[in-house]
Amino acid sequence: MNAKRSYLCVLLAHLLLAPVFFISMLQNASAQTVQYTRQFDGYGLEDRIVDAATDANNNLYVAGWTKTSSTNTDYIIIKYNANGDRKWVRTYNPGLIDKPTSISVGGGYVYVTGTTQVSGSNKDFATMKIDTTAGADATGWPQTWGTTGSLNDTAVAVRADANGNVFVAGTTFSSSTNADYRILKYASTGGSPSLVVLKDVLGLSLPDTLTDMTIDNRNYVIVTGASFRTSFGSDYVTVCYNNSLVEQWTARYSNSNDSNGNDRPIKILASSSQFYYVTGISYSGNTTDNNDIATVKYNSSGTQSWAVRQNEAVYNRDEIVVDMTIDANSNLYLTGTVGWPAGSGGAHGLTAFKYDSAGTRQWYRRIGGNGAPLWPKKIRFDGSTYTYVGGDGSCTCNSGGEDFLLIKYDATGAVVPSPVYDGNLWGGEDSLYAMAGNSLGYLAIAGFTTTSTLLGSPNNRDMYLVTLNVGGTFISQAAFVATGPAASNTPGSYTLSQNYPNPFNPSTRINFSLLKRGTVSLKIYDMLGREVTTLINNQDLSAGDHSVQFNAADYSSGVYYYRIIAGEGVFHDVKKMILVK
Repeated sequence: MNAKRSYLCVLLAHLLLAPVFFISMLQNASAQTVQYTRQFDGYGLEDRIVDAATDANNNLYVAGWTKTSSTNTDYIIIKYNANGDRKWVRTYNPGLIDKPTSISVGGGYVYVTGTTQVSGSNKDFATMKIDTTAGADATGWPQTWGTTGSLNDTAVAVRADANGNVFVAGTTFSSSTNADYRILKYASTGGSPSLVVLKDVLGLSLPDTLTDMTIDNRNYVIVTGASFRTSFGSDYVTVCYNNSLVEQWTARYSNSNDSNGNDRPIKILASSSQFYYVTGISYSGNTTDNNDIATVKYNSSGTQSWAVRQNEAVYNRDEIVVDMTIDANSNLYLTGTVGWPAGSGGAHGLTAFKYDSAGTRQWYRRIGGNGAPLWPKKIRFDGSTYTYVGGDGSCTCNSGGEDFLLIKYDATGAVVPSPVYDGNLWGGEDSLYAMAGNSLGYLAIAGFTTTSTLLGSPNNRDMYLVTLNVGGTFISQAAFVATGPAASNTPGSYTLSQNYPNPFNPSTRINFSLLKRGTVSLKIYDMLGREVTTLINNQDLSAGDHSVQFNAADYSSGVYYYRIIAGEGVFHDVKKMILVK
């Protein structure tokens, strides 16, 4: 089924929801430019992509798992360049059932973590560090880690700081009813963790389940998760650690209207000004609409700046969030689902909405739900104007099949017509799990496709990837760490490269090389020599290649200069760049 036909299926399935709106979409529909599609089959069984990330050179890395037998799975990591050429494939099988959960990229390495089932039901963290050029393991890697005894340790996130230290976060289950936050710190050289932290929030034999982690531009580690205060109710609990994993503060959030409801955070993000945003699902205390979407902002000391709850009174049904992203101005973009009004017989619909940095909602949109559910998975902002939600949706004219969907919103939240993408030939299931963009304006959506073309089996699933040229400049969601250590050999001199692209709007990237480890200052100036902003403030960086992005969304068109001072003042250089809006 081609993209246009699949798109018509979804439109017709939802026509009763808002006839005028969807007829208008049908008349004006136009496809995004597909750069390439890729399908990968491991052992002829089941394969899927679960996460994706891009690097400063616009290469794409996908992490997933491939089934090697009826029960066992291995990690699989693939690198594609900007043209879609496959550069290398890596697998990893430390145990029986090995499944990654998180990938991030920086400083010439790709980091992947997840869980390995080593024996029986016992699970451990399993983390890789891979050279992005050759696809080889970095020295001292990979590493597995688990508590002694028959305990389960499940990893959910991996991030590297600006000095190459690697942090892995997850949960240690000491029993079926008791669990605690777990954070590991590895030196860049690997080996055993240099620091291991266990966080038992209330010191009770109740579950504390870690759900996400980020690293800010101080190299502080911030984690969030759900902590049960009673057998019936949990709260958001967010914990901030310094780079040595010394706890700085703990913040708790719950719905004040209900003491026994479950509140579970899904995502945490850090802004460049050291504010932290947590969003998740919060029990409303209402038997009709059990859940709201609750989003909380904390300052650098852990004090709550604001908390907002999302529930549309017109629908009065469950609202659930699945992902959140942030732009350079600390605006937040969220996506999730909302139940169809009671008694209508419909399925849930897809929602997307935007908050400004003060927590004021700027726009809200809901589509779908009339008989054919839409499942959002990821949301990304293009750095300038448009917001994209990736997911999958049922198509009633396709024998119950599901296709990838990519929904585009303009600056006011209005939906821009976009097609869906069918990865198979016979109408089976295509499920999206990952989305990543690059500075060229390419946006990759990835997951799996159910296909009968390779082995003739309707149960066969392959990794599936669609990369589109949508425009804009996407920023990595991994962390707000601007630089990282190099994987290549130490350069022969200090260098400051010309920014790219140049001219630019609104973002550009500045690359530089350091002959020796030392402090670095990188600042932006206007034509009159006035300092505009500081990108790197006397930060200690290792020898090698580094890269930092400058987002000029808040600045007017004109000529700007960027100046570097490095090597304890031995090296300094200035270059010109042009912002054109």
